[in-house]
Amino acid sequence: SGADVEVCEGTFLAQPAVIKQYKDEDSSAAVARIKQEVKGLLRCRKLGVATPAVLSVDLATGCIALSKVEGPSLSQLLQGGTLSEADEQRVLGAVGRMAAVVHDSGL
Repeated sequence: SGADVEVCEGTFLAQPAVIKQYKDEDSSAAVARIKQEVKGLLRCRKLGVATPAVLSVDLATGCIALSKVEGPSLSQLLQGGTLSEADEQRVLGAVGRMAAVVHDSGL
């Protein structure tokens, strides 16, 4: 629907950050997407789901700065072959529990 998001690593107030910039042909649609994403992240954090912290939102430029979470992504962790089957099951169970919390909240 015309939405492009550019994601890059950087810093925000000397803190490692991930910067997302929405590039949308319709600026009102980009603003709506940004607000929806930020609202969802904040609701997830309030529910206790591990999410990056929202450091800054700039609707004029379409940018969101999020705290950078150190370590491998879930995909890297599962595809890396370094987890035992039991550890893999624990990780997947934790992900499932977080997904259930988000789903049960109506998000």
